[in-house]
Amino acid sequence: MTSSSKFTLGIMLLISGWLLVFLGIILSFTGIGACLGIPMIVVGMPLWIIGAILMWQGKVKRAEEAIAAGVRQGIQQAQATISGQQAAVRPPMSTPPSPPPASEHAKAPLPPPPPPPKALFVPPSPQPSTNEPAKVSLPPATPAQPQPPAPTSEPVKSPQSVSTPVPLTSQKPISKIVWIGIVAVAVIALGAFAWYSYNSSKASKRGISNHLTDWSRQSKGVAQEASVIFADNFNDNSIDLSKWKASGNTVTEANQMMQVLTAVTDAGGSLTSVAIPVNSTGKVTITRRVRLHYGNSYFMGQFGITIGTLPMFSIRYANMDYADGSTYMRRIGFFIARNNARPDLIANQADVSAAITPLWDTWFNERITYSPITGIMEYFINNVSQLTFNVGTMPQTTSPTMSLNFNAWGWYTGHSLLFSDLQVTQEKNEAENKSSSEESTHILDSSTVGQRAVPSPATSSHILSPDLQAVVTLSQKHLNDEIITAYIKSSGKSYKLKSEDIIYLSHQGVSQGVISALLQTETPAKQNP
Repeated sequence: MTSSSKFTLGIMLLISGWLLVFLGIILSFTGIGACLGIPMIVVGMPLWIIGAILMWQGKVKRAEEAIAAGVRQGIQQAQATISGQQAAVRPPMSTPPSPPPASEHAKAPLPPPPPPPKALFVPPSPQPSTNEPAKVSLPPATPAQPQPPAPTSEPVKSPQSVSTPVPLTSQKPISKIVWIGIVAVAVIALGAFAWYSYNSSKASKRGISNHLTDWSRQSKGVAQEASVIFADNFNDNSIDLSKWKASGNTVTEANQMMQVLTAVTDAGGSLTSVAIPVNSTGKVTITRRVRLHYGNSYFMGQFGITIGTLPMFSIRYANMDYADGSTYMRRIGFFIARNNARPDLIANQADVSAAITPLWDTWFNERITYSPITGIMEYFINNVSQLTFNVGTMPQTTSPTMSLNFNAWGWYTGHSLLFSDLQVTQEKNEAENKSSSEESTHILDSSTVGQRAVPSPATSSHILSPDLQAVVTLSQKHLNDEIITAYIKSSGKSYKLKSEDIIYLSHQGVSQGVISALLQTETPAKQNP
């Protein structure tokens, strides 16, 4: 593998490993961290390290190739320089002059010997010594010619065959940034593993997966995990007899919606679901799209819910003008009713909530929630909470079920209740949350420090009169205490409060000033004989 390809592969692995580790760390702090985030960290860290090593090796190989090329070029230059110097020093090869005849030696002196080349070494002339015998003089020696260097036992290597050892200084370690990244990822991975191990031990009672999912949803402030227990989108334009039982005149499924109509006087349509299995702890949520129409001023449509052995509670859609002053009263609006009560019956007012502003002849999103533990029902229009009302806790029973009932009851004909996209879900773990909510409701108000803590009535069934429920509604709408107090005084009613009523009102957010105003209304009633 070439240095360029190794370096490129290292970069790719380094980036891939970094992304896997980063995403794994993010996911490890969410609900799916146990099954996806931690494996991504485990896979990403080796890729990160391998990529860094390959990048380092690619850099080293590049350095080796550069050094080898430099050495080869230096050897070639050195050889060229040495060859030039040898050519300049070597004298021309010529025939030495022949010696003169013997007769001429006495006539003329011998010419002086030529001076030796400067580059050659000439040994010093020997000095005469008195202690040594005389030596025979020899004719001057011919100057020594420079000889080429003697061949060595090792052949001269060509530039291509010269080995270039890599200096130790070129083998640089992995950069500090890479090492810091590796150490940081290792520390974060250990922290994530410790967090996972801690939460795994806490989740042993209900399973690791459920615990992680619940933890992530709780951290975002959303409801606990819920499962769909009943649904119908009505897109087949035919009543599903495995889910519904229809009666009266008339119930039809057409145009991708369920149509409950009053087409015959005193014999309008009625639609009831089959029994839906539920558990006795989880919060139930019902959603649908609704459109309501009244044919005249005597309409009292209903969406009723029966769960376990609890009497039916319902949403009543009232446009009822009839009133006789003794049995019936005028009612306009949407109402929450318990114990199968009717808003227009004077005798049922203790079981009916305050009025909710109605929506007629327009489609809107309706949502109903009910807690079997607390008995609180909450009603939403277009995802905006309108009212909470205690309809009663579900009695303990074996294998409880729930059923839904819809009708467009009213005088004469022309009334209709249309809806689509019906879905019923139920949470799985509200019972586990109950203990923590009970503990949190033992906190005392600052004005009751030193007194005995009283558990909140939110964990038990408590029924208020419609008048007190109206006060609760005003407080939950965050109206000023002066406005609520003026409303109480102008009503002219006497509110008789018990101790549990006061505790419940306080828990529902009713201020002490409003509660005091309610208590003051009892005085006139007590003075009457």
